[in-house]
Amino acid sequence: MKILDFIRATLFLAPTLLIPVTGVATENRPTLPAEIVNFGIVDELRARNMEIIINDTLLKLSAGSRIKNAQGTPIPVSFARKGTKAAYSVKHDNRSGYGIIIELWLLPADYNLPQ
Repeated sequence: MKILDFIRATLFLAPTLLIPVTGVATENRPTLPAEIVNFGIVDELRARNMEIIINDTLLKLSAGSRIKNAQGTPIPVSFARKGTKAAYSVKHDNRSGYGIIIELWLLPADYNLPQ
């Protein structure tokens, strides 16, 4: 009787054990908002100056810049390290001439950036 109970419990729990496994594949393929049209690789983060360089382009960060991981969870800007793949949206500041990051998504290393 104990073996039969074990089999029933195992069959009952089996589908729940598979959920994390099936979720892994989609974690590396974020669904980005439509406004995210820029892609690149972080060259340098200058947090004290509120600046980030992506693909040799200096961009400004503001207090309103939203930084997210591939799942869309807000994260500190310090996660943006050299070599990190990124997707972002910017607005251009006519006074300074710089692009200001509105939203920055840090992507997994195996993410295929569009050309």
